[in-house]
Amino acid sequence: MGSRVYARTCRERADNIVAMLGLEMLGCYSEEIGSQRFSFRGMLLPRKGNFLALVGNRKSKPLLSRVSGLFAAETSLHTACVTLPTHFPGAWSSDHWSFWREGYPAVMATDTGPLRYRHYHSQNDTPDKLNLEWLARVTEGLKCVVAALARPERTE
Repeated sequence: MGSRVYARTCRERADNIVAMLGLEMLGCYSEEIGSQRFSFRGMLLPRKGNFLALVGNRKSKPLLSRVSGLFAAETSLHTACVTLPTHFPGAWSSDHWSFWREGYPAVMATDTGPLRYRHYHSQNDTPDKLNLEWLARVTEGLKCVVAALARPERTE
């Protein structure tokens, strides 16, 4: 993975990375109950695929909390925060994991990929399956989050 090489190089150089925001599988949205698989009847994730999942590990909890708070303050998007162990199955399938491995705080923003999108990595995975209105709302929210993360936090 290119991100693994990059994150390792950053650690070797002792780069001061305070946040990594990884984007994974964005654009799938559904108001249908049951469209979100492995929700465990709503106990783990909402049953409808109408939210943005924000995923962090234990060391990234402060960043996860900040990103979640920024989304809540700046958008009407529904988010679900999940904290996973670094080596949890599925948690290592995107670029944020490379930064977790190097001890950097990282959060993945995702629509949960194959847990919501039945065309994941198939020949039926075509642009017409995307919900562009949802994707635009997510993009606007991410724009606000990135702008806020780029500003130094005030300590009062």
